[in-house]
Amino acid sequence: MIPGMTSPEPLPQGHLSPAPVTHPAAAPAAGPYGVPQPPAGSHEPQPVPVPQGPGVQPPFPAPPAEGRGVRLGWALGIAGAALVLCCGGGITAIFGFGVAQVAALNEQSQVVMTRYLEAIQDEKYDEAYELLCDAQQQATTKDRFAARERARGDLKSFDIGEFDINTGKLPVTERYGSGPSDQVTYVFANDPKTAQLEICGRTG
Repeated sequence: MIPGMTSPEPLPQGHLSPAPVTHPAAAPAAGPYGVPQPPAGSHEPQPVPVPQGPGVQPPFPAPPAEGRGVRLGWALGIAGAALVLCCGGGITAIFGFGVAQVAALNEQSQVVMTRYLEAIQDEKYDEAYELLCDAQQQATTKDRFAARERARGDLKSFDIGEFDINTGKLPVTERYGSGPSDQVTYVFANDPKTAQLEICGRTG
């Protein structure tokens, strides 16, 4: 015993000495969204905190990797099909327009030619003269035209062939009186004012 100090009083019988008081270790500080932060000096990667609560979406969701190749294939296929349809439809439209134009010009030439030859048959030379183009009317007068057509004889019948859209020519078989048939070709041109076909020459 150290001098100056009194000895502790003995505890009464039946009493235990008090247990030592321990202090729990402090919990690591919580980070955002309640996720504990790693201890200082730790270099381990931590997961991205997920927000809590209904209707809250996790930040920066990663895009799904599955099906990416399938979607790309579908997109390329649809684009290719659209291109084929567009090109094919354009070619079909152009071809259809060309066919319709040829048919329209052939029909118009048939109408003009029939009117002209029927006017000659009926000796209506003024009507036939009006179906000539400006160049032909400037080259001959109505009287000279009528005299020339009378000299050919009586036109009994005629057959009209197919109009050539490239050359503007129309073959016709003409039969005068009791003589042989004449194979002639009429040349057509567009009237610059009306865009209608007019007779602009005759050969044969």
